[in-house]
Amino acid sequence: MPSKEEFLAERQKDLQKRAINDWRQVLSTPAGRRCILKLLQVCGYRTHPFVPGDPHATSFNCGKLAVAFLIEQTIKEMDAEVFLQMEKEYVAEIKQHALEAEKLEEYL
Repeated sequence: MPSKEEFLAERQKDLQKRAINDWRQVLSTPAGRRCILKLLQVCGYRTHPFVPGDPHATSFNCGKLAVAFLIEQTIKEMDAEVFLQMEKEYVAEIKQHALEAEKLEEYL
């Protein structure tokens, strides 16, 4: 029978494996990658957190940014290619929307 420490260590490994599998499942579909990208955007990913004259807002933004960095780090440690794929899909979607807007303007 394993000791309490061995049991807890094994349980921690199992939880880490499950978390990695959860991330892989979410990131395995375009919809999952879009959701994660939206979370990054809401957290202020690739923005500056500083709000002149408002240290509370700056602190709040820094907290959001810390979550974005955690998400980014988790994905990149798991599979850096997935992160690049997510960014490429986002850029492609933006370009597609721009083309659709141009066509609409031509139509109108």
